[in-house]
Amino acid sequence: MRLSVNNGCFSYIKNKPILQNLSLTLQEGKLLCVLGENGVGKTTFLNCLTGVLKWKSGYVSINGKKIEGISKEKDIAYVPQAHAVKFPYTALDMVCMGRTKHMGFFATPSKTDKEIALQSINNMGITHLAARQCSKMSGGQLQLVYIARALAGDPKLIILDEPEAHLDFKNQELIIQRIRKLVDDKKISCIMNTHSPVHALKVSDNTLLLGRNCIYDYGKTGDVLTEKNINRFFNVKTKIVDLDPLGIKTKAFVLLSDK
Repeated sequence: MRLSVNNGCFSYIKNKPILQNLSLTLQEGKLLCVLGENGVGKTTFLNCLTGVLKWKSGYVSINGKKIEGISKEKDIAYVPQAHAVKFPYTALDMVCMGRTKHMGFFATPSKTDKEIALQSINNMGITHLAARQCSKMSGGQLQLVYIARALAGDPKLIILDEPEAHLDFKNQELIIQRIRKLVDDKKISCIMNTHSPVHALKVSDNTLLLGRNCIYDYGKTGDVLTEKNINRFFNVKTKIVDLDPLGIKTKAFVLLSDK
């Protein structure tokens, strides 16, 4: 599934745009990370993609076809930030809800629906949690359940809002690596907000970097996440260093100072 944003513009207050003339294309089976300071429009961008907010001008297209939002698109799934679940749903119950677009709101999950839900749970590596109540799970476990729920709908594109937010270091790494594996194994396109340039460097194919005054940069992650761009868009002074722990090549950002 190829997604394009065509000259997207949005403002909450007249004549004060937060997104302006934003254009990009994400090819099928690629992972896009959206980065930027607080308040520059990362969540607004996702809300415009999903149709929660309406572009003031411009539009989104899927495989060249203009769409208004994803709510009626069976091939697109949205994963919000994990929040506490008060009802006694098990992981399997929750993931079966991801089949709603295929079976209707008031239908009972069929044997096939449950099999697909269990396979989605297995794909996220949480088979051992299938019968556990979501209210008794950690934040990291619950986030994986939410992603499995999206996967159960058999989407071609998944949009995630800060999937690693409020998680400890171990669970952050677990979440982003599972997302990367999902993209590679299922050839699903993925868009995710993140506050971490390091996570984007590790897992994304493309990066959208949003800044103040509606500036943005979009392209291959290695071309966008440069020292110059990070310093400019985040108003800091950083250094990118190459690391090779245990023979595994990686990059990291060292924050030298704020400007």
